[in-house]
Amino acid sequence: METADPEPSAATPAGAFAFVRALAGWFAKFPRPVTLVVIGLLLETAFVSGLPLLFQRLIDDAIVPRRSDVLVVLLLTLLVAALVASAVSVGRDYLYARLITRVSNDLRVRLFARLQRLPADFFKRNALAGVSSRFSGDMGSVEQALASLIAWLALPALDILLGMVLLFIIDWRLALLAQLLWPLSLAGPQWLGPRATHAAIDLRDEQARVLASVEEATSGQAVIRVFGLRDHMVDAFGRSAGALVQRGVRVHFLSSMIERSSGIGIRLMQVIVLGVGGWFAFHGSMSIGALVAFQSLFTSVAFSLGWITQYVPVLLQAGVGLGRIDMLLRDAVVITDAPDATPLPADWRQLEVDHVRFVPDGRVVLDDVSLTIRRGESIALVGPSGSGKSTLLNMLMRFNEPTSGAIRLDGRDIRTGTHDSLAQQQAAVFQESFLFNTSIRENVRMGRISATDAEVEAAGAMAGLGPVVANLSEGYDAAVGERGCRLSGGQRQRVAIARALLRDPGMLLLDEATSALDVAMEAEINETLATVRRGRTVISVSHRLASITDYDTIAVFEDGRLVEQGRHEQLLALEGTYAALWQKQGGFTVNAAGDRAEVNAQRLRDVPLLSVLSLPVLERLAGRFVTERVPEGRVVVQQGDPGDRFYIVVRGVVNVSVAVGDRQEEVATLSAGDHFGEIALLGDAPRTATIRTTVPCIFISLGRSEFAALMEESPELRGVVAGQAELRLNELSAVGAG
Repeated sequence: METADPEPSAATPAGAFAFVRALAGWFAKFPRPVTLVVIGLLLETAFVSGLPLLFQRLIDDAIVPRRSDVLVVLLLTLLVAALVASAVSVGRDYLYARLITRVSNDLRVRLFARLQRLPADFFKRNALAGVSSRFSGDMGSVEQALASLIAWLALPALDILLGMVLLFIIDWRLALLAQLLWPLSLAGPQWLGPRATHAAIDLRDEQARVLASVEEATSGQAVIRVFGLRDHMVDAFGRSAGALVQRGVRVHFLSSMIERSSGIGIRLMQVIVLGVGGWFAFHGSMSIGALVAFQSLFTSVAFSLGWITQYVPVLLQAGVGLGRIDMLLRDAVVITDAPDATPLPADWRQLEVDHVRFVPDGRVVLDDVSLTIRRGESIALVGPSGSGKSTLLNMLMRFNEPTSGAIRLDGRDIRTGTHDSLAQQQAAVFQESFLFNTSIRENVRMGRISATDAEVEAAGAMAGLGPVVANLSEGYDAAVGERGCRLSGGQRQRVAIARALLRDPGMLLLDEATSALDVAMEAEINETLATVRRGRTVISVSHRLASITDYDTIAVFEDGRLVEQGRHEQLLALEGTYAALWQKQGGFTVNAAGDRAEVNAQRLRDVPLLSVLSLPVLERLAGRFVTERVPEGRVVVQQGDPGDRFYIVVRGVVNVSVAVGDRQEEVATLSAGDHFGEIALLGDAPRTATIRTTVPCIFISLGRSEFAALMEESPELRGVVAGQAELRLNELSAVGAG
């Protein structure tokens, strides 16, 4: 079920007032400690505000008439009151420290819990740095405001309220004058506050962008080093840091001016009130004690107002931070259990995808997809990149919910069931085998937290982990490092498979589970998967058609629609989309080590630029291709660089992007059988796009010099090829893959 946040919104980006409003909701969860803190505040305020009245009694009733008995009583009263107020303050400080720690922890846990319920596409749309900054900078500003709330807001506010009442008791004329003068101290903060809030929002956004730059530069060190981009990255970061400085100066200046403008107004008020009070006392309409008490109390009230105005910038930052947290939570649809959800049946016989559509942000990702999967059946979801197959797999796990239509188990919509009951029946192995920074044993145990060590090791044996742990001195207790960095890709994948098998799932979901592996390791993992999928319902997303030829059903997606389904032989006989994909991926041979790939002449004829060449010429050309192995995340060609080689993707997936201003915009994804750069065979036109690997890839490539040598041997072909090249250039300019 998709639902908005069931709890009331904590704050909006309105700034300080939003934060103050949120306090009531937070503190309402802890009534007893809040009550004790409030009692302590009232007692402390009563002492501070009552002190000037005691001064008036000392002067008018003891010092002026020289009555020692009254003086002793008043001084003893003052001493006892000071000791009691001090003890109450210490106790209140301890209670409040515990209270704000619990409030901060509650907010942090609720935010973390919300992140666990967000749909998969949320994390694709939001940068990791932006999400992380909610837990660091934004939560930090909230905690800072909470820590200083008592001293800088609560006590001063109570002092002002009680002080104003006492001022009217001492002398209503001066008190009324003070009321008329308060706007002098409030005009500046009222005018500057909204400007400071907007400036603080801009500062936080810029801080998130700078943090994103740091994370990107850290993750992309290999690319930065190999392409000599250090100076470029430092310059780019310097520009971002410069923008951060400008926003920081504006925020800090406006915050200082809020305090400064209030201070100027307060000083003017004190001078005016003292002057009028002195005039009253000079003419006998006010006692000296009353003047001293009034001025002392008024100074205390003025200082309290000063404390509040100094706290306003902190409050603004907290309001902005809380607003950013709230905007993050309100921006995303939360997937949670329906109020009347009950467990889904574990002994289901049929899974049905019924006319499912998925249209996030107006983009049609899945369009009227219907599919039936019987228990124990293996089904592969295939199709070009972006065709919707992984999206459907995410829906089966309820990472996303259909815009319309339904997914049913034995006729029951899975949205009417609990998440836990569905998750208990499923396990998944993803393309990126994410591992937690703990031991191999504990990573496998994540599949079923209650599993014994023996069960963990049995699952590891099924996944082929035995040889891996045998070579480690600590065995299953060996640490894998951050994101599994101490293990190879194949070893990480085996840990992920063991984790899935430990769950003993009725439904095993595979999302490009071998696409990031080399040839030899892929073959080993495929053998393991072929063994463990027996007797289970297996749903696999794969680009590599050769690995799913023995599946019971193959569902073919194109542009978000299910266009074909059947067994491998049936789909080939249709000569449709699947047959075209099979042909595109065919015609290549790769040795076991993955360091030598070859293409046959017939396959080269599928390249439009080469389609005019005869088979004998293509056979000679095929022998001139060289093999290139490129790791994940590397740039193969850079937009604007001279083009001198033609590439065919034999294994893997690459991203095609073009520069649009200061950013890179993705325009296409190419996979096995696709090609790019054929125009480079005829001239040194600059590359019109940047090609970057998203997984480890194997290419075969042909240089312009080798192609030119072949053309020299067959000069009559040059004119034919040049004519074909002109047609292709017009086509490729539309997609930027030349």
